[in-house]
Amino acid sequence: MTSGNAVAEAMGAAIKRGRSIFEMWLIALGSLTVMVLLAGALLYVMSQRMTPAARAASCANDVFCLYRALERYAADHDGAFPPVSGIRGNLMMDPEGFYPKYLENSCWVQCEYSPIRQKSTDSNQDLGVFAFNDDSFCYLPWEIHTAQEARAFLKGYAELDLSKRDGPLSVDLDGEAVVLPRATAASTTPVIVEWPNHAHAKATVYYADGRAELGEVGAILVLEAWFIEGLYQLASLDKPVPEWRVPFRGGKTVPFAVE
Repeated sequence: MTSGNAVAEAMGAAIKRGRSIFEMWLIALGSLTVMVLLAGALLYVMSQRMTPAARAASCANDVFCLYRALERYAADHDGAFPPVSGIRGNLMMDPEGFYPKYLENSCWVQCEYSPIRQKSTDSNQDLGVFAFNDDSFCYLPWEIHTAQEARAFLKGYAELDLSKRDGPLSVDLDGEAVVLPRATAASTTPVIVEWPNHAHAKATVYYADGRAELGEVGAILVLEAWFIEGLYQLASLDKPVPEWRVPFRGGKTVPFAVE
């Protein structure tokens, strides 16, 4: 009996020890899980705080690469920049004759945070001609220096015969003939405009002479709310508007009329 009791007691102690070890492992695992969750939450908060500046810098780098390609193109074409796309509502340069000779990698046509680049496992992967759309940036191939010329651009592009997109943009604006020459490397006109609010609150604007500005809506002529709203409408001609292109004022897109 004594030996039997001893065995039973030993077995009971072993079971208790097993339960204790198991419980300790559960406690340790639970503590580790909580620590991981807290660390993840902290990293998320920190990344959210850094996101606007990081996204602005990333998008500015993409615009810079795109502008350098325009520079190389202009150097071989008497200072002229490439024409706008032949697809109605696509406010981007025509890839024919431009890509890949001058723009080696078409991923720079899209911001790193655009859906097109995020679908790729490599954010720097060449996306082909498929990338040449205005989802991230808007291309302005005619000179704009004043509010009147900005209005003329919107009206003229809406009425443009795309077979004549290589030439100047002639517009009848309020009974006055307005002619916008093609943008050249020698001018000071804005040529690339980042859509405001697609990746961060501000937008980068690149000028034909190589200057760059980062501004909020309203800070620069081509970032005036009425002009951006007009570009939104032009960019949606004959094609669906991307889901990310959320309005930046009033909760919905304000109807725009060039007249």
